[in-house]
Amino acid sequence: MLVASVRRQLNSFAIATVFAVAALLAVALPAEAKIVYTVVDVTIESNTCCGYVDLDLNHDGINDFEIQQFFSGPFACGDRTGDHDLVSIIPVTGNGIVDSPVLLPSGAEINSNQEFHKAKTVFFAVGCLFVSRNASGYLGLEFQIEGKTHYGWAYVKVAATGPEGVKPGTLHTTLIGFAYETIPSQAIKTGETSGE
Repeated sequence: MLVASVRRQLNSFAIATVFAVAALLAVALPAEAKIVYTVVDVTIESNTCCGYVDLDLNHDGINDFEIQQFFSGPFACGDRTGDHDLVSIIPVTGNGIVDSPVLLPSGAEINSNQEFHKAKTVFFAVGCLFVSRNASGYLGLEFQIEGKTHYGWAYVKVAATGPEGVKPGTLHTTLIGFAYETIPSQAIKTGETSGE
């Protein structure tokens, strides 16, 4: 009887110890960083006025940002009139774009130390009398998932060509891809595609 009683107590102690160690490990180990990267490679062609592409960073069916290009004109251009093209990013309420510079180089860290612009932000503009102008870079993004802040980026390329000023159809904006960090408030570097 005494031996059986001691065994039950030892078994109970062993089980309690296993649960206690598991609980400590769960609290002590930080969550593993995971970056979700999505290749898109979609080009906005605006042959008339406007074009756009929606950006749903975490694929939950809710649009987080909209990249929009539009043709506008005419405006004074020296002794003649001309037109201009603009490309902007528009955040959904609560989301934001790194304020300055808007197009970032590869390896720039996106985190809570940046100021985020919470409204429509133009990141590319061309006016009359240009031959060609190209730009590419990363948009630093801040967005919400279930009320928690996450950071991400979108890589864009813009090409504008036109022999005599801007004309509709001469601006081509391509969203190459985007990524975000799954851990709330965890920084991400532009161009980073996996959590290492």
